[in-house]
Amino acid sequence: MKKLFVLLFSFVSITCLAQLKYIGLTGGATFANQKWNFKTLDVTQRMNYKIGGNGSLYTEWGDHEAFTWIFEGQYNQKGAKGTDLISGNNFISKTNYLSLNVLLKLRADFYTGAPYIVAGPRIEYLFSQGGAPVGFSPLNISASLGAGYDFYISNFIVPFVEGIYNPSFTRMINNDTYAVKGKAWEIKAGIKFRRGAGKRGPRNRHNDCPPVYL
Repeated sequence: MKKLFVLLFSFVSITCLAQLKYIGLTGGATFANQKWNFKTLDVTQRMNYKIGGNGSLYTEWGDHEAFTWIFEGQYNQKGAKGTDLISGNNFISKTNYLSLNVLLKLRADFYTGAPYIVAGPRIEYLFSQGGAPVGFSPLNISASLGAGYDFYISNFIVPFVEGIYNPSFTRMINNDTYAVKGKAWEIKAGIKFRRGAGKRGPRNRHNDCPPVYL
């Protein structure tokens, strides 16, 4: 089953990579949080949200009527605010990540726009860290689950808005004192440009009329 999934994913990816549909940019806000498991106290605590920013280079591949693939290189400011139950000190954790996001996008096209949902894995590299604690893992594996809307203002320029839930699969810290996992909510706005000015855009596919014979 695992080999079948890998082969299917590879086939779909290769097929879609032959057709770059859009390239664009996104920017927005990230509301990040962490859950700490204090091993010596046998206590789990959810910290307070920290607000940061995010931005990405966005590409969308494939020309299917219902789904496309998104490959996104993103910078994201994460972290949390809270109290270390062992030391009693308040802290702000600052973790900034560079990530590769791979998303399957499922949409419903209308003349003025398209609501859609996205889901896929995310590989995050710890670009920098500050505050307390230190010792975060350089790599983090997480998921992206979300929804958005494409605004069809023209055939070649498409603004969009998007909300993403981003829970971690792996522990950001795992030592003898505590284990830390994170999650984040992202609100993004972006603009993308259709590749190939001579190609059919999203609006004129709704302008087609059947032939009339007299």
